[in-house]
Amino acid sequence: MTPRPVRQPDLFGLDGRVPAQWPATSVAAAEALQPDARTLRAEVLAAIRGAGPAGLTADEAAARLRLTPFTTRPRCTELRGLGLIADSGRRRPNRSGRAAIVWVAVEG
Repeated sequence: MTPRPVRQPDLFGLDGRVPAQWPATSVAAAEALQPDARTLRAEVLAAIRGAGPAGLTADEAAARLRLTPFTTRPRCTELRGLGLIADSGRRRPNRSGRAAIVWVAVEG
């Protein structure tokens, strides 16, 4: 598989804009996190790569990095969008007992 060119999007893929219909608190939270998003993506990616073929769920990545799943789940979505991780097709239970995607790093 040929990897797609890597383009680092902003936090939401909106070129620095947050949707106008979001509540003010959501806008403030998004703006506060934007400087950290790239670093957090890199940390989540490193954790998933470090897990090798076993992969990690977003919750497992959160536990390894001592972050909350609310921080790692969006980073997994962003990393998938960048073509850096992929759904392994496997599922493991998350903290709530629901089936969660096991993410693996895309070779490239």
